[in-house]
Amino acid sequence: MTGPHLFIRTWALAVICLKSSSGTFGAEVQISVDDHWQSIIDANPAATTYRIQSGEHRLQSCIPKDGDTFIGDFGAYMKGSKLLDSSTATEEDEVWVFTDQTQALLVFEDGVPRATQVGNDLFLDGIRLLHEDSRSSVDESGEFYFDHVADEIVMFDNPIGRKVEATVSQTAMNLNGLYGVTLRNFTIMHYGSLFRPEGAVQSRRSTNTTVQYMEFRDNHSVGLALGPNMLIEHCRFYNQGQMGASGGGQIDDGPLSPITIRNSEFCDNNSIREDWQTNGAEGSVKVTLTKNSIFENCWVHDNWTFGVWYDIRNEGAVIRSNLIENTTSDRRQNRGIYFEISGNADDPSALTSDIYWNTIRASGETSIDISSSSNVRVYENQILDGVIGLTVRDSLRGQRNSQGFLENVSVYNNEIETGSYFARVSDESGSNFAFINLWDSNRYYGANPASTINTVESTINDWQSQLGFDLSGSWQNVGSPVLPAAAVSFQVSHYGPKIWEHNFELVTSQLESGRMLTLRYDSLKEMGILQRSYTYRTDLISGSWLPITPQSETVVEESGNCERIEATFLSDSAQLFLNLNYTGL
Repeated sequence: MTGPHLFIRTWALAVICLKSSSGTFGAEVQISVDDHWQSIIDANPAATTYRIQSGEHRLQSCIPKDGDTFIGDFGAYMKGSKLLDSSTATEEDEVWVFTDQTQALLVFEDGVPRATQVGNDLFLDGIRLLHEDSRSSVDESGEFYFDHVADEIVMFDNPIGRKVEATVSQTAMNLNGLYGVTLRNFTIMHYGSLFRPEGAVQSRRSTNTTVQYMEFRDNHSVGLALGPNMLIEHCRFYNQGQMGASGGGQIDDGPLSPITIRNSEFCDNNSIREDWQTNGAEGSVKVTLTKNSIFENCWVHDNWTFGVWYDIRNEGAVIRSNLIENTTSDRRQNRGIYFEISGNADDPSALTSDIYWNTIRASGETSIDISSSSNVRVYENQILDGVIGLTVRDSLRGQRNSQGFLENVSVYNNEIETGSYFARVSDESGSNFAFINLWDSNRYYGANPASTINTVESTINDWQSQLGFDLSGSWQNVGSPVLPAAAVSFQVSHYGPKIWEHNFELVTSQLESGRMLTLRYDSLKEMGILQRSYTYRTDLISGSWLPITPQSETVVEESGNCERIEATFLSDSAQLFLNLNYTGL
């Protein structure tokens, strides 16, 4: 068993309530399954909090307002597909046909494969079928064709008695031009999203967007478009047709801004895997045009093609403590970390990017690839069962200094186990690898300690004598790479919507020495709970979450599989933000 399956999961119910007296902080506007989202948003001011009812909210496409917050009850799905009545399908010439399909053809480009360039996907029992290029091509299980001329959907598999869903809407939310929108705790799926740079959530030109405990699933191309100062935490990006998330930290000629992605999972993206016509964005996640970005403690696994991809003018990036792996035998994820055309060598004040404490397992090609980039350090990474451990190359594409060269690349203290090459370097600039400041103190494992220098296969002795690399490095045939003792290694998090997301019922009573707060909430009795813990803050701007122990915890009511817990706390603060966490299996 590999990956974080072995760890205990934490179900974080980070519901925060401000209490200076009885009652809760802020009113919420409810969105029910049958409501029209845009009408409700239009009827309310900016910075409104919306509570999304559990259930399937189909064919909604909306433009929020600045500062709006959307919070889903557990089991809230925003779907860009409509349900087809399977009983209406008719069998004709060994295929099944749905008539009266008058939805728009979500076509991005004519003359190229429909599987990628047309967003009208079809799902059978939750599985995306392959969109064929013609009606006559539908001749195998798993295939369909949307005939927009005849207004028909043609599929090979028998749909009778099964759940059939057809993508109709292109965009779930358009946040472009907005500031400070928050999305939390629901799933966005089945949208026929545009590819590069847009997504099911279009936010490339938004700023300060917060995305937490969200799942992006089964959208046609990109799930989430990234924008300046975006924060992504505890999210799951699963089975997007092209890429989980893609975008950058700059709007027009504005400043380079950070994008922070942490504690999230990227799995099985680029799942359509047909020809995206050299679109330049496929796989797990692609980040462009940023300064001081962070990508940390994420589980990136089993995506087709690329894992963590930083491309074009990123400086001061931190990529650390991630688990990047293939857990299946096909090694579909061929690059673990791909840092490309970044570093700003032409700017003497450019910040250095750091790639460290990552565990990269079973990459299909190169575990870490530094391509045409400057000002980057790669150190203290653990590379297991790789094909090629580390690649550093100058292909005359990067942002170069005034002399036309890359500069300031350092590789040190990594532990690398590979089956083919522990490293490869190439230099098309004629600088004789002058852009590599340091390559030393790396430890290599495996029976084949080979490398390539400008495509020429070399031994570790050549590596040392010709280039002066790894004079303090070592190679051994036995053993396995490890992270250094001081490293902060990957830790499993909760990915996607939480079990509950609701306001606490909180009552306060004034005491001579402070306040007694009584918290009442509903809990499931059979969820494998190992521990219930609380933290608090007195404000949401400064300081960090601190542990707080209740004076008492009592079950005050039981009903079926639920129980109502009453916990009391003592505090001398006029206001308190509480956070309840369950740790369970």
